[in-house]
Amino acid sequence: MEIQLIKGRYSQSDALELVKCLVDCKIRFLEETISTELAEEDMKMRERRIVELQNQLNALRSAAKEHGAQRLSLSADIQLN
Repeated sequence: MEIQLIKGRYSQSDALELVKCLVDCKIRFLEETISTELAEEDMKMRERRIVELQNQLNALRSAAKEHGAQRLSLSADIQLN
């Protein structure tokens, strides 16, 4: 089973906003799964993943602005295995 979540060309601002929304959603999910009942190692892993996602989003923004393209192609599929 597969869901084609994103496919197309978007203005730079729309593409970056769409990616930001997806990253924000993932971060909220990770934050909600962090609880005092988790092992310390699991909490730290989720916190590291949040920081990693934030860094990747910032790098993507910088690369898009350096590239200077007015339109960006995005593709994202979700596969259930």
